[in-house]
Amino acid sequence: MFTGIGDPSAAVEHVANQLLADAGVDVPPVPLELLASFQGITVVKTVDMPRSGMLIPLPSGDLEVRLRISDSPGRRNFSLAHEIGHTLMPNYSEGPKEKVDLYTGEFVDGNEEEFFCDVAARALLLPKEMFVGRCSELEPSIDNMLALAEEFACSLEATALRLDQLQPWPCVAVVWEMQLKPAQVKTRHNVALPGLEDMSVPQEEYRVKYHAGEDSGLFFPRFKHVDRSNDMIAGCLAETFFRGKCVLPGAKKDVVRYVEAVAVPYRDEHLTQRNRIISLVYQTEESACESAERAERLPVD
Repeated sequence: MFTGIGDPSAAVEHVANQLLADAGVDVPPVPLELLASFQGITVVKTVDMPRSGMLIPLPSGDLEVRLRISDSPGRRNFSLAHEIGHTLMPNYSEGPKEKVDLYTGEFVDGNEEEFFCDVAARALLLPKEMFVGRCSELEPSIDNMLALAEEFACSLEATALRLDQLQPWPCVAVVWEMQLKPAQVKTRHNVALPGLEDMSVPQEEYRVKYHAGEDSGLFFPRFKHVDRSNDMIAGCLAETFFRGKCVLPGAKKDVVRYVEAVAVPYRDEHLTQRNRIISLVYQTEESACESAERAERLPVD
């Protein structure tokens, strides 16, 4: 990318920031179609299709983006930003090609270009200085995380990932999703012994979807799980929101922390509804007590 920056992710973010500066963007929400026009994307359509997004070169030399109409506005915005990200990749303008993205926002390490397009999308939708600046004006809370997602016109999951990456608050944002461990996915179709069929079927649990809090001293490795009887899980399933102390699986041992969480189901790449909980896990007793006091002051419906 000719940025002189050794870290590829930082280089992608630098290029995204240059585009934001060229477009004169300094307040949220980011006008993505304006950014798209700077990159030669002249047509943006929402259509009924099985993919999250497509980037299509046109005979005129311009580009067209198609977005899945059944996705939420926040997810469509991320997909549009992801498609813009393709145009920021080295040499794309020299040989534009059609890009078909079944699902965006997964930050999959195995596909370098798709990973960096997700990085670009996050940087465009939630610009670092703008996002950290707004966080500094807000008290850490699950309600304000929801407000940030709305203000930046972004999905709640992308907002949580940006919070975890930049850590502007004294808490760790963790996404928990009902899923199997990779090893269980590989063995779930194995033939069971007669009479042991039920015991051999692996059960989905609420697992950490992405590594969280790695540089904070409170680390949650991917695929660690919490039992369904856990207070956070039970509270979210019963009331949608949960605020209180509970036991969570840290990297080396279980930890007890004050947590604020919300149940936010979504549809995956196969349009199947997935159960998901997004949480803020407070790092210290002091920050936990402050958040608990704020929660007690919230009006009761």
